[in-house]
Amino acid sequence: MNSCDSSEISIANIPPDVLHRIVEISLPSSLPDPISSRVDASKFFTSTPPYSFALTCRAWRNVVLTSHILWSSLFLSFDLPREKDCAALIRMIDRHLDRAGRVPLICHLRLSSRYDDSIVRSRKIVMCLCARQTTWKRIALYMGARICRTIVLDVKDLKLLEELYVDNSVRFLKCGLNMPSLTHLELNGCPAICTMDWFRLTPNLKDLRFSNVPTYTFSPWFILEGGNTVILPELQSLYIHRASESSPFLLIDLPMDMPSLAAGVLNRVTCHALTALQVILDSEECDRALLQFLQRSKPPLEVLNLDVRVIPQANEYLREEMVLRALACVPSVRELRLRWDMNIQACPGHIMRVLSLQQNVKLLLPALEIIELTNVIAPLMTFVDTIYVRCRAENRTLKSVSFFDCYSKSTGLPMSERRELGDFESGGSVLQVPIMFEKIQDFVSDGLEFRIVSAFTQGDSF
Repeated sequence: MNSCDSSEISIANIPPDVLHRIVEISLPSSLPDPISSRVDASKFFTSTPPYSFALTCRAWRNVVLTSHILWSSLFLSFDLPREKDCAALIRMIDRHLDRAGRVPLICHLRLSSRYDDSIVRSRKIVMCLCARQTTWKRIALYMGARICRTIVLDVKDLKLLEELYVDNSVRFLKCGLNMPSLTHLELNGCPAICTMDWFRLTPNLKDLRFSNVPTYTFSPWFILEGGNTVILPELQSLYIHRASESSPFLLIDLPMDMPSLAAGVLNRVTCHALTALQVILDSEECDRALLQFLQRSKPPLEVLNLDVRVIPQANEYLREEMVLRALACVPSVRELRLRWDMNIQACPGHIMRVLSLQQNVKLLLPALEIIELTNVIAPLMTFVDTIYVRCRAENRTLKSVSFFDCYSKSTGLPMSERRELGDFESGGSVLQVPIMFEKIQDFVSDGLEFRIVSAFTQGDSF
C-alpha cells in the first residue's frame, strides 16, 4: 500500500459520526467481573471503553471526551472496600458522571458484601450517584440492605426513570407526586414499611418483580385493613421469587400464621392486563388471595408459575382445591409451572387427579401448551394420563411436558415408598422413553417435547 493510500484511511479522515459509532458499539452493556484488587482496577480502566480511549490518539480522545452520550452508561462491580480505594472509586464515578452531563443515565453498580462493614464509606459511593437522580433512566443497585437503607430517593427528581432494581429497604420522599415514566421495578429482599407505597407511585408499571423473598415474611404494611385495591392497568408481568437455599434472606423465621408478602401484594393490586404471574403460595391467606386476585382482575394470563410451600397443620386437600379454583379462573394459560415442597408429607395428588381426567381437558386450562412439574409426588398414572388425555384431545394444544425431581407414589403409602420416574431428554430416541410412560410413546414420536430429570437441583423457583 502506498503513502497516498495510507493517508486516505488515516484516523484523521474518518468522519466524527463514524468514530462516535465505533466507540458506542464497544461500550459495556452488562456488569463486569468484580474488581477485587488494584491490579484488577488498573487493568479494567485501561482496557475498558470509554476509559481506555484516554490512551489513544487525539482524534479518538476528542470524540470520546466531547460526547456526553458516550458516558451515559456506567457498569461497575467492586470488591475493594478499603478507604483509599473507596475514595478513588468516588473520584472515578464523579468524573464519569460529569462527562455524561444531563443525558439520561444507565447505571448498574454492585458493591460486594464486604462494603456492609464500612457503611460510611459505602454511603459516600452511593451518594455521588444519588446526587444525579434527575438523570436516572435505568438504574440497578446491587448492594446490601444496610447500605441501601441509607438511600433516599426523591420522587420529584425521578422524571426520566424507566427501570429500577433496588433493595426493599430504600426509602423515598413522595411529595404527593408519582413516577409515570417507571415501567420496570424489581425490589430485592425483605419487604419494608414503604413497600406498598411503590404501587401508588408507579401507575404505568409493566413489569414488577420481588426477588429473594423469605418465606413466611411478615409484611409490616399488611396490617392496614380496608381501602380499595390499587389498579395497575399496564402491568403485564408480576413475579415473586423466594430466596434460594443459600441466600441469607432465607434465615428469617417467623410464625407460620404471619401474612406473607405474596398475600399482601395479591390482596392489594388489581391487574387487568396481566399475562405472566409467578407467586409463592406460603400461607392459606395467600391461597385465598390468589383466587380473589384472579377473580377480581380477570387477566388474559398466559404464563402461571406456582411455588407451593408447606403449612403445618393445614388441610392440604382444601389448599389444592383452592389452587384448582384459581386455575379455573384463567383458561387462557398456555404455560403452567407447578413446584411443590419436597419436604412435606402431603403431595398434590388431588390436583394431579383433576388434571388427568378426560372430562376436564376442555374445562380446566384448555389452551395449555407447556407443563412443568417440580418436586411433585403423585400416583404414576396421573402423570401418564395428564399427558395422554391432552394429547388425545380433539383440539390438541399440548407441546411440551417436563418433570423435574418428581416421584410416583400410590395413595396411602408412606413417603419412603416413592419411586423415581426415570430419566429422559427431549429429542432422545422414543425407544428410551421409560417403560412406565409407554402409553405416550406415539405422541413423543409425533413431536411432543418430553423430559424427565431425576435428582433435579435448582436454587430458586423455576
